[in-house]
Amino acid sequence: MKIHRKKTDIFISCLIIVVAAIFSVGIYISKAHNDYPDLTSISAKSIITGGRVMDDHTTKKTNSKRNNNLGNANYYNPNDGLYYADSGFKTIANDNTEYLLSLFNSGKDVNLPAGNYLCKTNVSITGNEVKIKGVKDRTKIVFQCKDFVYNSSGPYNEGVVVNKNHANEYNEANAQAIGIYDITFEYKRYQAKSPKTIMLFKNVKKLHLVNCSFIADLPNEIPVTNLDLYNACKNVLVLDCYFSNKTRALSGGCIWVRNLTTQTVSVPGNNTENVTIRSCEFDKDSKDEVISVYSTIGNVKDVVITKCKIRDYFTKQDTVLSAISSEDKYYGTVENVVISNNYIYSQNFNAFMISTGLENRKKQTKNVVIYNNEIVNDSQSTKRRIIIYNPLVNKDGSIVVTGNEIISKPNPSVYAIANVSIANENKITGNIESAVVGGIAADNIITGALNGIVNPDAALKNTINQVKYGIRVFQNDSYLYSNNIELDKDNGICGIEVLSEENVICAKNIIQTNAKAQYGFIARSPDTHLYSNQVSGEGKISIGQ
Repeated sequence: MKIHRKKTDIFISCLIIVVAAIFSVGIYISKAHNDYPDLTSISAKSIITGGRVMDDHTTKKTNSKRNNNLGNANYYNPNDGLYYADSGFKTIANDNTEYLLSLFNSGKDVNLPAGNYLCKTNVSITGNEVKIKGVKDRTKIVFQCKDFVYNSSGPYNEGVVVNKNHANEYNEANAQAIGIYDITFEYKRYQAKSPKTIMLFKNVKKLHLVNCSFIADLPNEIPVTNLDLYNACKNVLVLDCYFSNKTRALSGGCIWVRNLTTQTVSVPGNNTENVTIRSCEFDKDSKDEVISVYSTIGNVKDVVITKCKIRDYFTKQDTVLSAISSEDKYYGTVENVVISNNYIYSQNFNAFMISTGLENRKKQTKNVVIYNNEIVNDSQSTKRRIIIYNPLVNKDGSIVVTGNEIISKPNPSVYAIANVSIANENKITGNIESAVVGGIAADNIITGALNGIVNPDAALKNTINQVKYGIRVFQNDSYLYSNNIELDKDNGICGIEVLSEENVICAKNIIQTNAKAQYGFIARSPDTHLYSNQVSGEGKISIGQ
């Protein structure tokens, strides 16, 4: 019996030691959980920590800290302008403002977990070289405009997200290098006094926006611009991003590429330059350009817009894309712009789909190439419109339009290409008033227009089918060579009509007429020179009558 009692005493002693050890470990683990809370371990009324019971006040503090980091702004209620965690609008979303500001103000690289984060103020991107990354298709920041904390001055009046080292001119010493990846930015501008731009940059030496979305889709007619490269933005890449601007407002674009510097004279290096917008998608239902490249005050150069899908639906749209130099009172110009391999659609444009200048500005836009785009006009407007427009004052700006497919559907009050330097190898189809106006037209295929080519400096080797007039010339000094023209059987009138006074040369053109009343040539002036042309069918030739 003594032996058994001794064994029992030893067992009890060991048990006491083990329990004490477990209790100590429990206290340590509990403290660790207090430092790094586990959302699944919280009791509704209390948390037991090392044998100590937290009261409700302590619990609320812990929950508040956790909620600051938990992004659950999943649903927007247009009736009250607030975000909620649930579709029934019962649980208001957590306020993540302090959490987001601590990350963006850290000056360090940021890895933002998956979640829909709510922010109630502007965000400033701090750090000379910083990368901000989310989780692809799973990280979103929404800006709750109704409760916005407003800044009193500067770019924060305009932009919701702004780079910290913003400046009115380029400063190499503190220009920032910023990369933002895999984040959706959503901004429903609930009231007009809040900032009008989702993301605004001034004075950056490098900017990469990759696989991000910029959403402004509250149709309340209050304008929003998704992205503004405001001034002195260099080495910019916008890649695989999505832009939605559906405010129904009368202003606000998807991307502004500009240079609104305060310098009144050109300063070396103070440019917005080397900007590439590639493989992005745009949906726009508001007035103003989808993308505008305009110098405003300073210089903008070397801009590429390529492999994008651009869809514009606004009923009162003036221009879809533009590249325009500044007003004559400022020094800024736009030069070296490429618009290539895009799909560009407009449902209702009223002026231009692509514009490379304004008629009342003498300052030229230089070296613009528009090539290999598919451009679709679906507008029902009956007013005169131009799909690709270069003003006559910019005729010497070297504007080249080549290899595009242009389709115009509803009605004939449209010019396809006007006043560019060279239009070549374009395929132009549809109910169009005039396919190419002015400049040099070469190797284009034109089908179904009322007028194939009008007032060219030269028309060379174009194929023009099913038209009312093949080529019409009202100006002196025009050269028409080796064009192949077939008139529409029912509506065709004349293959080549020359109404100018002197020096028009027509050589080796082939014209197919399809009715007795049609003309191969009509030339009002005897100073129209015909060499080796062929007219087939029953059409006539009228010279000097």
